[in-house]
Amino acid sequence: MGIVKDLYCVVPAYQQEIRIKDFTPAAGATARILGSVKKIVLKKAGADCVIDLSGMRPGDVPAELFVVKLAGAL
Repeated sequence: MGIVKDLYCVVPAYQQEIRIKDFTPAAGATARILGSVKKIVLKKAGADCVIDLSGMRPGDVPAELFVVKLAGAL
């Protein structure tokens, strides 16, 4: 059984930016919302990891709880 290198973030409601404090994703990590095919921007800001959802449109993100998968982040 292989080592899982993905990180899952449970988000209670839409916001334009999600910040994971003191976390640096591994090189090549990608982000997406589970259930959506749209890619989202993952970037480093100081010691934090920032998930930019500002480019999403109504219907791209559920209005309630949703999950962001950071593939290969660990």
